[in-house]
Amino acid sequence: MISAITELITALFKVLGEVFSLLFDLFSKDHKLKASFASERSILKKQNTGFRITGRKALSRHLSYRNCLVSGVTGRGKTSISIIPSILKLNCSQVIHDPSGELFEKTAGALKEQEYLIVQINFNKATGHFFNPFLRAKTKAEINQLATLLAQGDEKRKGDAFFEQKAIELLSTFIRILKTQETTYQNGYNLSYLLDLYQAKDPKIDELFAEFADESLHTKFLSFVGTPDKTLGSIVASAQAYLQIFSLDETVAYITSKDTINIDLRSQKTALFIHSSIPRMKYYANISSIFIEQLFAEVFKELPKKEDQDIFFILDEAPILKLNLDVYCSNIRKYRGGIMIITQDAKSQLRTQYGAERAQTIISNCYTRMYMGAEMESALELERILGNYEYADKKNKLVLHKRCLRSVDEILSMNERNALIISSGKKPVKAKLRPYYKIPKLRKLTEIEYETTDGVETVIEVPLLPFQSNVEPSILPLETEDPTMPNKNNNPLNLE
Repeated sequence: MISAITELITALFKVLGEVFSLLFDLFSKDHKLKASFASERSILKKQNTGFRITGRKALSRHLSYRNCLVSGVTGRGKTSISIIPSILKLNCSQVIHDPSGELFEKTAGALKEQEYLIVQINFNKATGHFFNPFLRAKTKAEINQLATLLAQGDEKRKGDAFFEQKAIELLSTFIRILKTQETTYQNGYNLSYLLDLYQAKDPKIDELFAEFADESLHTKFLSFVGTPDKTLGSIVASAQAYLQIFSLDETVAYITSKDTINIDLRSQKTALFIHSSIPRMKYYANISSIFIEQLFAEVFKELPKKEDQDIFFILDEAPILKLNLDVYCSNIRKYRGGIMIITQDAKSQLRTQYGAERAQTIISNCYTRMYMGAEMESALELERILGNYEYADKKNKLVLHKRCLRSVDEILSMNERNALIISSGKKPVKAKLRPYYKIPKLRKLTEIEYETTDGVETVIEVPLLPFQSNVEPSILPLETEDPTMPNKNNNPLNLE
């Protein structure tokens, strides 16, 4: 009896204790809205060695491993404030998407003096190195991934999953048979040529597979042979469309006909610039994306050693690229790397390219996001993220008013010398911006000329796989009236 009473009293006191604790928390906690800006020094310092996003001040290296997003409408100074200062001061290997070539012109001279290895790949004109994605794809998995990357470049043919998937299978099959030939012929130009012959039902394609394919590859090829003509014609046409840039652009065909980029970004401090053309960025987007994708694959192959170089990717005009950015942004910090994503309107552009879910993953995995102005949708979201605060009425101190830290109107009309920075887990920062040309030390660095003896190479025809064919290629030779078409003259060698 006494024991039961004791237990009852203990339980009663426990309940009363919880009630008093709840009441104490309710009345003792400060429930006022207190949104406010933090000092720049909470995330930015001059001596930091990460992304130099405000021109004068930089993120820490550790925070830069967690990626950075810079969003600002055209003319707000993203290049002069965030990109050029970052390139000049990172002091580690960098992969730089530089469609216009401006970043190279402003930084290559200084980087060379800092003992960087300078590497250029220019898909618009033959002024730098050569890049052949087909030589780099060695395993079945890498070949299939390359075929998939080739297919993603043709937006017009998106929608029919069956034909897209079968075209990828066909590309993978033909890449594998091409890999049985000499390396001279392992390129997109010859792959397109083989598909031309296959579409024309040239018997030499059957002979090629019969002689060089192993059993599994030959079986895969025969599975297409049994496809109804109309369906097969559509599949081959899709595959040909995916290769159009190799077959119809003689400069791209030449630049991708061989591979001269033999560098190790981990062992030597390297600045790798990827150029194309501002007016034709969308046209070159897929081949640029394939190159960057294969570079990411190299970075993710193994964890870096202590003495290895960090690797940072600076992606100007990032939304034009077709990359697995959601995956890379989520994991690159483990490999001592980071990504700076440059956009004009982050949410809208990334959503258009990647879809809403993947775009949100990319943005969420950029721990630091700097907004140099914003469009209406982004401004509305920023107003919500920044939060609200309360202040007392001037006449009656007991009356509290609520307002947002920054309203949509204030964000839309923000001074060009300021930016809003959101860093995960920290209060927002209102930062002052300063372009490189107003920072004497950086301005002097951009004035150092890059001396090189390299000039624009003459584009020459790519040699074709040398076997006898009764079918003329569907592409006009260089010496015809259309100078944009590459030459597909045969160098006959009877396989029989």
